[in-house]
Amino acid sequence: MLKLLLRKQFMEFFRGIFHDANKNRKRSTAGIIGYALLYILLELVMIGMFGTLAWMMCDTMVVLDLDWFYFTSMTLVAITFGTFGSLFNSYSTLYLAKDNDLLLSMPIPSSDIILSRLLGTYLLGLMYSGTIMLPTVVVYWATAGLNFASLIGCIVLIFNVSVIVLVLSALLGWAVAKISLHIKNRNIVLTVLQLAFLGIYMVVYTNLQNIMKGFLERAVLFGLFIKESVYPLYLIGIIGTGNPVVILVSLVVTVVLAYGVYALLNRSFLNDVTATPKTERKKYRHRKLQRNGAFTALVKKEFAHFISSPAYIINCGLGTCFMAVAFVFLLIKRNDLVTMAVTLDEMIPGVMAVAAACGTSALACMNDSAAPSVSLEGQSLWIVKSLPVSPLQVLLSKAALQILITAPFVLLISAALVVILPLQIIDKFFVIFLPLLVTVLFAMFGLMMSILMPNLHWTNEIVPIKQSMAVVIALFGNMLYVMGMIFSYFPLAETWTSYAYLTMVTVISLILTVSILFYILKCAPRRFENL
Repeated sequence: MLKLLLRKQFMEFFRGIFHDANKNRKRSTAGIIGYALLYILLELVMIGMFGTLAWMMCDTMVVLDLDWFYFTSMTLVAITFGTFGSLFNSYSTLYLAKDNDLLLSMPIPSSDIILSRLLGTYLLGLMYSGTIMLPTVVVYWATAGLNFASLIGCIVLIFNVSVIVLVLSALLGWAVAKISLHIKNRNIVLTVLQLAFLGIYMVVYTNLQNIMKGFLERAVLFGLFIKESVYPLYLIGIIGTGNPVVILVSLVVTVVLAYGVYALLNRSFLNDVTATPKTERKKYRHRKLQRNGAFTALVKKEFAHFISSPAYIINCGLGTCFMAVAFVFLLIKRNDLVTMAVTLDEMIPGVMAVAAACGTSALACMNDSAAPSVSLEGQSLWIVKSLPVSPLQVLLSKAALQILITAPFVLLISAALVVILPLQIIDKFFVIFLPLLVTVLFAMFGLMMSILMPNLHWTNEIVPIKQSMAVVIALFGNMLYVMGMIFSYFPLAETWTSYAYLTMVTVISLILTVSILFYILKCAPRRFENL
């Protein structure tokens, strides 16, 4: 039974290889091989990236006789990456799995269920942490040489790291599961955490070279601090160098930790999986209900779906987050921005106004919520088609959502640029009007792609959000249009004034918007009815 449960866990982890979510059926043999090769290629790319990081550190550390500090540093990276990589998997499989009731209703010992899920989580964590630890030990052997003690030590270190990742993932997953039962808007919290993680990743990635340079320059000081103040981290590094006593002690501690997690989960499993979310009792308060029109109700429905799906927000509303950050940046760096803009305008007359209008439009193109909107109806499309509203109202409400989450921030940034930059009156008009017009254009274009290329046969909404052709064409089409707006100005800069060029771009954008809107008004409702 344990073997079958473990096989089930693996099939869930690698479901994307064997199952086609677009067509809701098993992939062909060629498709399975292709996706398996793609996963292997991605894993090799990740190994190459962390191998480069290890190579940057190892040579300096070995020369400074800080071999242990090299292993400690890479081990901490592996534990962090492995824990966060498998955290939400442990949260969803160990505690809040959807098949808990089904499995518990069968004559299966709960210990087998727990053990299979722990082994599955362990192997997933091993895959994440091994992506870092494997190049770490290979680079060390290539730099410092390979001997028997180092070979055993590195193998034990990889095993210890994978168990530590399992323990941390299980404990943090338990904490997340407990907290989530007492949070009303779990999706909003999850979205905020994902955005925070994305922001931290971008900051670290953009400053990686400076971080590495400063780290290596202070390696001796960091090593002394760890050895004197955080001695367990020093012992972790010693494992990789092949110290036999530390290897044996670490193995015993690791096995005890692994068994402790299993015993803890085995003891509290039934209570954890049968826990119900905390509900708040509300007193009835008499109040008048506000009557909304059909179109307003449809827009509210689209907005409610948008804010309830972290995947929808992250993939189709990221531009709003960037615009909020850009607005704060404008306020903080306004003096530097004015100096740079004036300097560029002296070199290329008129570029300041064009850059302001096109730059704001570039931020607006990152939102594409209208592109997957029709596909997201999925098998429930019949519900919205059965409502006493016209198909045109349904479709326009989907475009209205993108305008609603984009236009206010576009207007905010445009207003800030108009106040900060020394622009002419006519240029100020275009800096405000053109990005708003482009926002409407992108929403209509995304809606047109959504009705032309719908995908209603999916089992996970991430498929229409990230993998549909409508989203790909809408997103890259918007980006190409903005790039055309920016780069087509430079050949004309010597003979065209900024307001003449912006007038031309505005006219083109207006013609495209009206043309797409005409198609939506005339043809889209019929296509929607025939879906």
